[in-house]
Formats: sequence, C-alpha cells, structure tokens
Amino acid sequence: IFNGGDFAGRSAAGRVPHALPVSTLLALSCLRLLLCPIWIHLASSPLSFGKSHDIAAFGAMGLTSLTNGFFASVAMMRAPGEFRDTPSKEKASTVMVVCMTVGLASGSILAVPLAGFL
Repeated sequence: IFNGGDFAGRSAAGRVPHALPVSTLLALSCLRLLLCPIWIHLASSPLSFGKSHDIAAFGAMGLTSLTNGFFASVAMMRAPGEFRDTPSKEKASTVMVVCMTVGLASGSILAVPLAGFL
C-alpha cells in the first residue's frame, strides 16, 4: 500500500509542482503531523477499531503514503526554483537532499525507543 500511494503521490506532484504556493505546501505538510496520533492509536490498541481495524490501518497508510510522495516531490522540485543563480539552486538541492536524509534517519532512530513505550 505504501509503495503504491507514494508512487501515486509522486506522479501527481509532477503535474502540479508550481501550482501550490510554498506557504500552502508548508501548512499542508504540518497538517500531516495530525496522522501521528492515528498511528499511535492503531499501534497501541489494535482492537479499538473492532472489525474495521484493517480498513482504518489501510486508510491511514494510503493517506500517509500519498501525502508523503506528493509533498516530498513538490518540495524537492520547488526548492531550486526559489533562487535565481545556478550556485544557489545547486545549494538548495543539496540542502533538500541532506534534510530529507537526516529526517529519514532520525525517524528511524527515534522509532526504536518509542516502540518500547507502546
């Protein structure tokens, strides 16, 4: 589910990379944090949704993966375009790659101790 949603989000981002203002992209990306309580609830009490637990988990995974692919791709495409000169565009691209890598690594590292609390 995640790979399919991520691919669909990245494909959709290729169609509208400049139609989304930076402030809107930032606000929508921050709204993704609202998915964290859903994931925590799904992991900590799997029977709370009853028979629809799988549907809720698949829906949350679909929404997470779709927004992941879309927002990450739009941000990566837009960042260099915010600068006029080539060296700044190259630096912006490098900063985006470093930030994405640090974010993925820190999420993976934090997941291990947080899993012990559930």
